[in-house]
Amino acid sequence: MKFFQFPIYFLLIFCLISCNNDDTLQPVDTFDRTTLLESQLQKVILPRLSKAQEATDKLQVDVNAFVQNPTVSTLQIAKQQWIEAYKQWITISFLDFGPGEGTFGTITENIGTFPVRVQSGTSAAGTTLKGIETLIAEGDYSLNNFYRDTRGFLGLEYLLFSDNEASIVAKFTTGTQFEIRRLYTTAVVNDIKNRITELHSAWNGQYKSTFLASKGTDVGSSTSLLYNAFLKHFEQLKNFKVGVPSGLRAGQTKAEPEKVEGFYCGLSIEFAKIHFESIKSIYRGYDSDSTNAIGFTNYLRSISGGDALIQSTQPQMNAIDTVLVQLYASSVPFSQKIQSQDPLVGSLFTELSKLTRFIKSDMSSLMGISITFSSGDGD
Repeated sequence: MKFFQFPIYFLLIFCLISCNNDDTLQPVDTFDRTTLLESQLQKVILPRLSKAQEATDKLQVDVNAFVQNPTVSTLQIAKQQWIEAYKQWITISFLDFGPGEGTFGTITENIGTFPVRVQSGTSAAGTTLKGIETLIAEGDYSLNNFYRDTRGFLGLEYLLFSDNEASIVAKFTTGTQFEIRRLYTTAVVNDIKNRITELHSAWNGQYKSTFLASKGTDVGSSTSLLYNAFLKHFEQLKNFKVGVPSGLRAGQTKAEPEKVEGFYCGLSIEFAKIHFESIKSIYRGYDSDSTNAIGFTNYLRSISGGDALIQSTQPQMNAIDTVLVQLYASSVPFSQKIQSQDPLVGSLFTELSKLTRFIKSDMSSLMGISITFSSGDGD
């Protein structure tokens, strides 16, 4: 019996050594994430921030010009600049991490919340929630509260777009509390401008180095923060800009068209197109300058199965673009399309939902990056 124990003993040792050797031959993550972060910084984040800063600076000037001299002409100029500034805002609204996250909420929560509340209401807990017109009537333009849906870009949209131009001008000249309305509007646009200036300065300052230095994929690393911001950017479009107003989110019993983004200006579909283009640009790593650009597509190509995922993802992105183009071809506002039960509305939500699997579960799994937020819809 002893004669046979030695070969078995050595066979066990050989198996253990072989297993250890197999471990060393497993695929190693060799992708240089610094190149991804650098490309996103130089070709997406900083150029967008510069454009947003410039547009918001001009918005402050034009809105203040209207407030100081309310006429149809000055109102039209302010409205047009609001549209331009808001388009730029959409492209940077994913920067809710790092400098975009503060003690009193993210920059999106503070200046990008919609729908706005016009009159006072009551929360589910029975708490009174004041609206824009309530605050103006009370003479409160301090913004020293947590009523984030009474200010920001969409609060300013209400102040500039919620009525015909002659009526808006009248509210700022002879209407009740018109002086407070002017002060409130000035406070809102100044707050928007200041927050975007701070974000722009932080990304062009110390945070730039911090962002590039964090090369891992662990929770809190720059790649993880960027990927999760990319996903949240997508979820905001799918769930809150399309799903909620269309009544297609889990638990909804009816459509709520008044909750569309840009309800008063009627540009919801155009804003959705810009938002989706922003998502695709982050995915590929550039907006306009593709020279030496590195995006998540490059990351995926360095991973087994990544090419197949890219090939599955692109047709679905194309399908979304097709629906958006069809919606945009009509001059009918998105809220009205929802009310009339236009089948394209449901198609848009369906196609966006189909994309979720590719860029959320599949990408997360392949790249080994944890999803650190909840979309609340089971995706």
